[in-house]
Amino acid sequence: MRYDARANAVYVSYGDTKSGGLAVIDVQTWKKVREIPFKFQPESFQVDPAGARVFANLPCGIRATADGAVAVADRNTSKIEIELQLKDRARNFPMAFDAAHEQLFIACRRPARVIAIDTRQFAIIAEAACTDDSDDLFYDAKTNRVLLIGGGFRPDMQEAGDSPPDSRDETGAIDVFSVSEHGELTRIASTPTAPHARTGFFVPDRRMIHVAVPPRDGRDSEIREYRVPGAGRE
Repeated sequence: MRYDARANAVYVSYGDTKSGGLAVIDVQTWKKVREIPFKFQPESFQVDPAGARVFANLPCGIRATADGAVAVADRNTSKIEIELQLKDRARNFPMAFDAAHEQLFIACRRPARVIAIDTRQFAIIAEAACTDDSDDLFYDAKTNRVLLIGGGFRPDMQEAGDSPPDSRDETGAIDVFSVSEHGELTRIASTPTAPHARTGFFVPDRRMIHVAVPPRDGRDSEIREYRVPGAGRE
């Protein structure tokens, strides 16, 4: 879900691998006022705070082997404006948006890559290897960096012919990428977390990432807190 402060509305993703979209809910009446249809359920999506655009990841399922896509819709007209095909890349679940520089960041699991998209011309401008099984992605405006949470290599989620991941280690990680003036991505840090720990939340004001660690091998589930350095503090 995403809250749109300008429209005082909540956007809710729904659907499956055959159809889906975003339902727009009026938060005063809690009634659905309209829908933005997509060809199947959007995964992570972002609302442009300065315009009418909505960006949505369309991976077509957790075991998809076909090319994924990123779509742009007009939230006022509910029309799809552009759909960018991710050739030879699939399972693009997480997304973050840098509104100031009009750059969109997504991550794929097949292969494990983080990708930068220029939203003015809607084209891929950079990509880099990342930890596998990515599920959450954040843009840190204070440091101009991208923060990615991944659960590590998942043999049970691989298909025959998949490109090898960045690491065969099942341990998850938080990857940190710097973003250059032209959008190039460079991984500058990778902090191990725990196997399959791929879901989390970044709190910029506290400089913290909270990561959910699932139970495994008799160990209880956990919520871990990791400090994110600010500019000049490495």
